[in-house]
Amino acid sequence: GSLTVNNVTAAGAVTLNASNGINLNGAFTSLGATVFDADSDSNSAGDFTVSATGSVATNNNTLSIKARDVDLQGALNAGAAGDIVLTMSGTGHIQLGDSTLCSSCPMQISGAELENMTAATLTVDNLNGAIFVDNVTALNSQNIGAVTLNSGKHLSIRGNASTFNALTANATT
Repeated sequence: GSLTVNNVTAAGAVTLNASNGINLNGAFTSLGATVFDADSDSNSAGDFTVSATGSVATNNNTLSIKARDVDLQGALNAGAAGDIVLTMSGTGHIQLGDSTLCSSCPMQISGAELENMTAATLTVDNLNGAIFVDNVTALNSQNIGAVTLNSGKHLSIRGNASTFNALTANATT
């Protein structure tokens, strides 16, 4: 089923699993590594949502999210020394920035959603599909120290220019 979370403070590491999505509607704070698996049965039906009134803070610890898609209206804050890892479940492609290259990609991470992230590093993993990047601005990526993109297929950075503080791109084919 799905999991809806309002206000939570955890003194240590946290793992939340749901087969059909996780929705955060309030402040979620942890003092340890935090894992959200919004598609625990890997059937490509689980999305991870942070509402406009929601937020996640891990106080310089790793924040890992596995989902079919992310909807980030609120903040994901791993801290200036923490890491965010976004992993797409199932198959399909990821679009980072404008959706001009892949409007049908199951996971869309817009520039505005990137602006809601704070981390030393952001890793985007899509081991079963491609990653497309278009028009990520300096403002979009200013709160992320380094970005790593890992694609099990190809990786395409084209269209409008994209700006990152640091970028590592890995593609298998």
